[in-house]
Amino acid sequence: SLISGEKLLAAWTLNASQKKDYANFLFQNEKNKNTFILFSIATIAIVIFGIFILVIDEGKLFMFLVLVSLLVFLSLFAFGAPLYYRYKNLKNDGEILIGAKFAYINGYFHNWDYVLSGLKKAIIIENPFYGIKLVYYYTDRTFTHSEALFIPANKEVDLENLIISLKKENKKRKSK
Repeated sequence: SLISGEKLLAAWTLNASQKKDYANFLFQNEKNKNTFILFSIATIAIVIFGIFILVIDEGKLFMFLVLVSLLVFLSLFAFGAPLYYRYKNLKNDGEILIGAKFAYINGYFHNWDYVLSGLKKAIIIENPFYGIKLVYYYTDRTFTHSEALFIPANKEVDLENLIISLKKENKKRKSK
């Protein structure tokens, strides 16, 4: 339905400035999340390794080096991944396609057209950019998960009618 345009509710292309704002927004969110996770893991690792270093007489230097290596390895991913994704987002096509049960946002496809999945919320946002926020949920082997999408929009796009159409299409599909 994406390629054929079937059930496509809206489509637009981001300009360079919008794409840069979007990529920087995602970068900042990912960096903040990864920093929190890194510090949480680092705290636990320091406590556990610290206990072993204090209690065990042999291999204190080795345990300390393993701790430092672990923290450096995790830091590379925590700070490298957001940089990589910002680079990829800046290189992507800038196309936005919104369908009744999917969203294609700058090269990434999101789909909530599965059993035990659906649209939770759709609202217009003004910050960090003008656009819409879609929250959808899906269920897999590890329970139900929610995904929030912040989608920048051009001022010419009628977001109110888009949100009304989205809610109407998703409500219609739930009742089937």
